[in-house]
Amino acid sequence: MPFEKPTKRVKTRRPMKRTRMNRGKPNVPGIEWAREVERRAGGLCQRCQINPGVHAHHIAPRARRPDLILDVKNGCWLCGPCHLYVHAH
Repeated sequence: MPFEKPTKRVKTRRPMKRTRMNRGKPNVPGIEWAREVERRAGGLCQRCQINPGVHAHHIAPRARRPDLILDVKNGCWLCGPCHLYVHAH
């Protein structure tokens, strides 16, 4: 009896989880906005200036100022702890 090779698993891409915010579509303008906010900040958190930032944060809330959603001046680049602090205060 010859040795049988295991069948190769084909990776399938899972569909994007549908949420209220993305409605199942990637937010390309939002991704570009976040990259520009990061570029302007130089990669460091704009609050503590110590940790590398990982979150793009809207200064004026999106729900209150939808006209500023893609305005780079309305964004700041924050690390995880600072992002939690900003939302808590």
